[in-house]
Amino acid sequence: MFSSSAPQLLMATALALSLPMAQCYTSSAPQLLGSSAPRALSSSAPRVLRSAKLGLRMQGNEDSDLAFAGLKSDDYLAFGLAKCFTVSEAGVDDIWVVEPLTGSTLECIAKQVPTAYKRVVAVTAGEVLEGGLETPSGVNLEALTQLWENLDEDIEEAHMCDDAVERTMAAGRTMRRRPESQILPLHKVSEEYNFDPLANRRVINEKVEVNDDDNIKQDMSIDVYGRKDEESSPLNQNLDQMV
Repeated sequence: MFSSSAPQLLMATALALSLPMAQCYTSSAPQLLGSSAPRALSSSAPRVLRSAKLGLRMQGNEDSDLAFAGLKSDDYLAFGLAKCFTVSEAGVDDIWVVEPLTGSTLECIAKQVPTAYKRVVAVTAGEVLEGGLETPSGVNLEALTQLWENLDEDIEEAHMCDDAVERTMAAGRTMRRRPESQILPLHKVSEEYNFDPLANRRVINEKVEVNDDDNIKQDMSIDVYGRKDEESSPLNQNLDQMV
């Protein structure tokens, strides 16, 4: 009933249907139904691309220890001393925090944008990371004392920021990726910034409570929900008077 080549023809047709439309029209019909060149085009290259994408996804899901890999002992790092605030029932208190700076942050404050950073120092990764570069266990705050020594402000204590290791490794990679952001020479301390901690107060223990007032609302000029009518209704007017 079927010729001897019918199974091969059916398999080739199924293969052709699985190809993207662009590939079906780039080859002629005899070549598309063949069993050599089109088979390599349809099964080999896409599989390589899929496996590469899969590998990237797998790398992104591995342990966070992989984020520590990559920095060398002579890689450039910049740390800044920031004046922040804490809020409590007793009032508002100052607190000085040491933080690693990304390349974009260092470039930005060098352009005299108002900043909470009073002083910045440039060091190498090997000088500040503790526990080895492969899996560092902390950042040596004692190696950064030049940030608060001999300041015009009396600083009793400086605190290392939260997640210091992770942030330091990430900041170091931005510096390495963009060498032009390494503005401050190594081991130099600078205060040539527009220090203004009140311009944009950094409250490090602030808790944000989300409520309905945070929702984005349409301007009344394009209101399609009848909010204007609701606000002017007799019921709402009575409620306003009761309040």
